[in-house]
Amino acid sequence: MFLSPSDPSFDLVDRGLDQKRRYLVVMDGSKALRAGVERVFGDQVEVQRCQIHKRRNVKEYLPENCQKDYDRRMRNAYAMNNYAEAKEALQKIFRQLERINPTAARSLEEGLEDGNSSNCCRPHLSGRFHMVPCRGE
Repeated sequence: MFLSPSDPSFDLVDRGLDQKRRYLVVMDGSKALRAGVERVFGDQVEVQRCQIHKRRNVKEYLPENCQKDYDRRMRNAYAMNNYAEAKEALQKIFRQLERINPTAARSLEEGLEDGNSSNCCRPHLSGRFHMVPCRGE
């Protein structure tokens, strides 16, 4: 079910989420949804861009003969366990995409830091997070 921040049912606290816990929220690039989550949880929330959505968005801008290769490269970068290496791999993909399709490159660049939690959390994250399952691929 999709909830809009302007929807009265967006009240996540009434739905049982504890504002005192820390959360890692995975979402698409919706600025309104992000603002709603940050309004409710403040500094108790970290937001990560959904990697599946990001891969699909980039892929849509590429010629069909490039889609599988770049999807694989992005998936591999997101699967890395070292933040610096994952970031460098994504930046390399960005530079390559700039030559193939600048729109695809901008799509990858948008929210790059938000999407790059990879398998290792970003260096500034510490403490325990309450994980809520994400439905994707």
